[in-house]
Amino acid sequence: MARKQKQEIADFTPIEWAAFQANEWYKALRKAGFTVEQSMELISDRNSYPDWMLPDRDDNIIPFIDPDDDEDD
Repeated sequence: MARKQKQEIADFTPIEWAAFQANEWYKALRKAGFTVEQSMELISDRNSYPDWMLPDRDDNIIPFIDPDDDEDD
């Protein structure tokens, strides 16, 4: 039988952490009594996440790009 290796925190990518957070947020909402539909609505809205779950603004990987800013003007 193969032994399962312990995975280090550094082994996870930011997108994997986001998936973990969404999963944990969903499970917490369901445990608190929210319906499936309510829980899905809340996890799809990042503004509904607790502040301590969200990364600091300095940690953003993808910078905000203003769609109205046209460099070719």
